[in-house]
Amino acid sequence: PSGALSAQPSLVSRTPVSQEEIRARMRMASVLLAQLARQQKALGIKVTNLVVPQSAGGPGSADPAKGSDSTDTMRRRSKLSNPTSQALAMEEIREKLIHEMMQLEELRLSTAPEIASVPNSAATQDPSFAEHTVSAPGDSDIDIHAVEYKDDPSAKVLKEDWESKKARIRRASPFGRHRNWNLLSVIVKDGADLRQEQLALQLIREMQRIWQREKTDVFVQYYRIMVTGEGCGLMETITNTVSVHSIKKEFYSRNPDYAGLPYTLYNYFVTSFGTPDTDRFKKAQDNFMRSLVAYSLITYILQIRDRHNGNILLDTAGHIIHIDFGFMLSNSPGSVGFEMAPFKFPMEYVDILGGRESAKFQEFRELLVTAFLALRKYADNICLLVEMMVKDSPLPCLSGGQATVASLRDRLHLTLSDQQTEELVNGLLMSSCDNVTMRMYDSFQYYSNGIL
Repeated sequence: PSGALSAQPSLVSRTPVSQEEIRARMRMASVLLAQLARQQKALGIKVTNLVVPQSAGGPGSADPAKGSDSTDTMRRRSKLSNPTSQALAMEEIREKLIHEMMQLEELRLSTAPEIASVPNSAATQDPSFAEHTVSAPGDSDIDIHAVEYKDDPSAKVLKEDWESKKARIRRASPFGRHRNWNLLSVIVKDGADLRQEQLALQLIREMQRIWQREKTDVFVQYYRIMVTGEGCGLMETITNTVSVHSIKKEFYSRNPDYAGLPYTLYNYFVTSFGTPDTDRFKKAQDNFMRSLVAYSLITYILQIRDRHNGNILLDTAGHIIHIDFGFMLSNSPGSVGFEMAPFKFPMEYVDILGGRESAKFQEFRELLVTAFLALRKYADNICLLVEMMVKDSPLPCLSGGQATVASLRDRLHLTLSDQQTEELVNGLLMSSCDNVTMRMYDSFQYYSNGIL
């Protein structure tokens, strides 16, 4: 119950604490936040930006002149049976938890030990650890010993590429001799409304067409969805890919005694494609950069949220691909309250690009501006697709009505000149780079759902 949550003591200590204690407190806050989100969903409470009036001592504070409970606190508790008051009370608890998690994050970074060298472990045999350090001390507070060391079946998808699998299955199939034989990998979904997912893919497909028309060299992976009912359908699998979560989980599963620096995508790139001076690495790096441009703009313009590493894939060529568009436009996982950056751009992405001062990072910045300008030229193509669907739509992403369309158009900034647009995009990039709210969302997903 919300009363139990509101009674929780402060999680943040003003005195220096160990990294292990900070992780324990962060885990507690994440669990409480997840419980609160489930309660809000069960009660049909939608998170708002309303502010609860507080007494001078803060939420739930005691007035020494009136005993253990102030009049303000008692009045708030007495109204919890009223849905509006209950929503306000739960929102106040949520804001308090988020604030304390932010304080813990700042405390973690300020008390993180300096990294002098890479600890000796199995992973240091990988050249990625010998030649590169992660972006900053304490960028990840993953307790790798808390990871369940079991082989993750989803991480095995890259062990056999799709064409080899097709050829193997065709040889075993009694119908494989036919020239029109084909194999399609799909996911059968039941209990999920795929109509919003289909709308997201239609919008992404339109953006892809615009970039192709404008000869903007970015990468987008389109996949098909067939909606067969209100709560079921077929979804095409993106072959030769694996989630970032599975990549990291497989590494820790294979190295249960590893105690070094956090394993990052940069380490995976070096392991899979070679050292940064090789042609294979440079090609994968370029593929990563061009796909990152596209999906950064897609997530910003469509306000796609829930961008944890289970919803981000990497293919065998180095392209990054986003999936699962259950939260976009008008709806978001608001009960959590993170993901305030324009798009996800952690330091491990910067590392793959060679750092902020590298030529590849500058190329990424320039291509981001070019791709955004291309979308602005065809803004009506994007906005009209949403506008046609708004009226009486049951989709959560369109619950804002015409305001959803207006916000979408605003994010395209059609009144700005090209030079002003370039400054805007640079600002979006800088505010997204290693954004604390995105790090907090990754921490929340790790502590509450085990997503690395």
